[in-house]
Amino acid sequence: MPSEALDGRVQQLKNELLELSTDISRVERQIYPERSTVSVFFRVDEGEASLPGSAVVRLDGRVVGAHIYEDAERRALVEGGVQPLYRGFITSGDHEITISMITHTEDGASEQLSAVVEFTKLDRSVLLEAVLNTDAADGRGIDLREY
Repeated sequence: MPSEALDGRVQQLKNELLELSTDISRVERQIYPERSTVSVFFRVDEGEASLPGSAVVRLDGRVVGAHIYEDAERRALVEGGVQPLYRGFITSGDHEITISMITHTEDGASEQLSAVVEFTKLDRSVLLEAVLNTDAADGRGIDLREY
């Protein structure tokens, strides 16, 4: 197959994939209305000495998200940025979200932290905020709460 024909076929497949992705998103919104979503946002507390290295999100014991942080992302978080860590759809009822994180300090020390929040999903969206704060009085290092 000539290279021009191959390039044309690749572009056609890309376009078909984009259309399919759009269709899937539309159907997903019809099946799972906005009120069935759960979203987790992450930020670093002001003055925090530890920085995130990686994060894992578990919903009802099942891994639903993970992230490894790059230097630019860490800088953005230190400067007040907020990261959408997870967004998904859930059914009504009782659920549990766990955030596990490996953090690093400037002197090279690493620490594994985690926080758990249990909540009852009603007929509305659930917004959760995870804040890295290793100086917190509770000693957990991550403050995870529902809005």
